[in-house]
Amino acid sequence: MSVYQDRGVSSLSFDDWRVMSMAIYMALLGYSVLVGIPVISTAWVEQFGFTDIQVGRLAGADLGGLTLGSIFASLFIQRISRPILALIGIMLAVVGNLLCLCTVEYEMVLITRIIAGTGSGVYTAIAIATLGATTKPAKSFNILLFAFAFTQAAELQMLPQMAMEQIYLLFIGLYLLSIPCLVFIPPSGASNSDLNKSTAVRETRPSIPEPVSNITPWLVLAAIFFSYICIGAYWTYIELANID
Repeated sequence: MSVYQDRGVSSLSFDDWRVMSMAIYMALLGYSVLVGIPVISTAWVEQFGFTDIQVGRLAGADLGGLTLGSIFASLFIQRISRPILALIGIMLAVVGNLLCLCTVEYEMVLITRIIAGTGSGVYTAIAIATLGATTKPAKSFNILLFAFAFTQAAELQMLPQMAMEQIYLLFIGLYLLSIPCLVFIPPSGASNSDLNKSTAVRETRPSIPEPVSNITPWLVLAAIFFSYICIGAYWTYIELANID
């Protein structure tokens, strides 16, 4: 008997409030480094003495790792249980942040941020895939965006008051805190009942015409990709611009 059957969550629907709550928590935590980059980049300069160029590369390593982790999760999400993938992401993120506590050398910090970013990417991808599997994904993501506004404000208020080591420990603690709740993440894709609900929802809506071209989704993805490059660059240096 699996841990899911033991705890009575083997047939959890993606619309279950426990599943959605856990997925939202994971998404917010996975994006926390991106949100905190202005504060973290300033701490790297003021506390560790890194140059602006080095800080840009460290932020790029972190966000690049986020991308790599997301790609990894997308390739294996149909083959490996989602909680197992999330656990892999947690292990990578925790190990990466722990290694950051042990070194202040630029080259080593660069490597550890790639590791931590990759873990965050895997973890976040599972969260987003879980929210996307609900029968009303628009509602799910609206809730995520609503919560994101508050966590972003809290993060930008709290992190400047902490040392860099404390920020690493905070991230480690928040990742470890989620391990017992991974049982609320369905191990595979949507169940038959979820698919039936989703079909029923679609049938009540007016039909949507097929896309004109198969290239359209790729154009949208490309636009998102370059938008996040601009956001990442701006977000990394926005606070450093105020430092003499």
